[in-house]
Amino acid sequence: MNDSLSQGLISTGNYLDRLGIAHAGANRTTDEQDSFPILTCKGIKVAILSYTFSNNGVELETEFEGGLNHVRFNALQDHDYDPSLIHRHIAMAKKKGADLIICCNHWGAEFEYYPLPLIVKRAHDLIDAGVDIIVGHHPMVINPTDIYEAKDGRKGLILYSLGAITGFALPRAVESMALIANINVETGMDTNGTKKVLVTGCTLIPTYFYLMSGELHKEHRILPLLAEAEKIRKGNPSSYLSKKAIRKILFLEQLFQKHFYQKVFNYI
Repeated sequence: MNDSLSQGLISTGNYLDRLGIAHAGANRTTDEQDSFPILTCKGIKVAILSYTFSNNGVELETEFEGGLNHVRFNALQDHDYDPSLIHRHIAMAKKKGADLIICCNHWGAEFEYYPLPLIVKRAHDLIDAGVDIIVGHHPMVINPTDIYEAKDGRKGLILYSLGAITGFALPRAVESMALIANINVETGMDTNGTKKVLVTGCTLIPTYFYLMSGELHKEHRILPLLAEAEKIRKGNPSSYLSKKAIRKILFLEQLFQKHFYQKVFNYI
């Protein structure tokens, strides 16, 4: 977001506002850092928080230091990791009546299949602090997904990395694989008559990004990886797939089963 400095960040925020698209994590003013969106869906109020460990090598201008929600997730030592901004936003979200808190974290190590131990620990700490769902990104490849039981008994869902769903500039096959998560949330009352909103399950859809180049255009398709692999094995691949793409899909299916498949989740 800071690649074009503050004016690029401000103009992007203004454009999203004109389109009616909620956004979080990048701030046009210092005050906006605490004005994260809380969306209502089917009677459930959902707070969306967002943070990044990196400015992509482009430092914020001196007078614009609050332009990004910067948290050093990847710090090697705990004394260099300060999640106080997230904790402040969790408290604010609860005070504003949020039933569910989603935290979007730009963290981890690029092209690594598994999250760093320090990232796992900090994810668990954020669930204990009140976050319900963590959506991670930056590794560029998918990582396993975690269900962590918080100290208060809630089950938090941690998607350490969803991969790059349209990684057309990434050369390796694994970089064309991503995840879509369908998350189940249920609401009801506890024995004290207090409203409860809980994460009760998650279905994951591994995807394959297929880019076809024609003479006049390029066509992008996001395909359900496992379903497409099954069609290929039955001798009925999608007609637009090249032989190279068919081989890549079958390879990715094997790679997914080897490194990312988890019995606790349903897959489509």
